[in-house]
Amino acid sequence: MMGKISLAVLCLFGSLSVPATAEAIRSPVEQALVGQEWGGELPPLLAQCRHLTRFDLQRQQRPLPGLSAHVLLCQGSNLIVLTSLTATDGERVLDALRLPRLKRSERLIYPGDCELDGNSDTDFFAVVRFGPHERVDWKSGVRAAWMPDPESGKIEVLPTRHIVCWRPTPP
Repeated sequence: MMGKISLAVLCLFGSLSVPATAEAIRSPVEQALVGQEWGGELPPLLAQCRHLTRFDLQRQQRPLPGLSAHVLLCQGSNLIVLTSLTATDGERVLDALRLPRLKRSERLIYPGDCELDGNSDTDFFAVVRFGPHERVDWKSGVRAAWMPDPESGKIEVLPTRHIVCWRPTPP
């Protein structure tokens, strides 16, 4: 009997950990964006979106030349678009990922506003609920995270276990 319970607990634990490491599923629109180029205007597939911000990517305080991440607001959801610079100073979409809708008390946190393994110089995005806490981690409010991977050209799901975010100070 004890062996069956142990096996059931292991299976449950395994099934709970799969989403944190599984590749994010792309919609047909996100897949259609890959390979699109834009110069100053957004590609036609993103015509209904509002461009919020752009980040030049870096790792360990060193810029990753030609790689950028854009955040757009499309029909109430955030969309992250990973791009590389083209020879004509345009940008080519390497990957695009629509993030889950934010719940009422959640915020999308941009690169540099959270720490990964104690470092704040790694570019990743996180969905965070601060609540009454000044410091939140995977137990108290970091719901999900994603990091652009320059080697694969993909936006990867990032396990939240080593992420810590601090409540931003008001301006």
